[in-house]
Amino acid sequence: MTSFYSALAYSNNNTKDYYGILRGSEVDVTNLKDFFSKLGYQVECKSDMTKRELEDCFQDIERKYLTEKSKDYHSFICVIMSHGNEKGISTKEENGMITEHEITEPFKNKEGGKFNGMF
Repeated sequence: MTSFYSALAYSNNNTKDYYGILRGSEVDVTNLKDFFSKLGYQVECKSDMTKRELEDCFQDIERKYLTEKSKDYHSFICVIMSHGNEKGISTKEENGMITEHEITEPFKNKEGGKFNGMF
């Protein structure tokens, strides 16, 4: 059986909040992708998403990698680079904060699979 490892690198470069542009994040994403690729991870890079798009992305990862194909994967890493505060992380839309709970909930994997209960 082949072992697979999956990673998501998300960068929010152009927030519409009071923080403005997240400078240098493209270089960080490239470095993260190179690093995890060398370790054998399948790296998916996303950027500048709305709150809804980000939530949908997390749900898709949960369904695809942590439930349906969980027996094929040994680990999942999620890196999020964005501005934020105690209320959450900024998305590309104005007033589009996503909370820690909204980020972590899909990964709790209540549906079963190898990763069940590992978050």
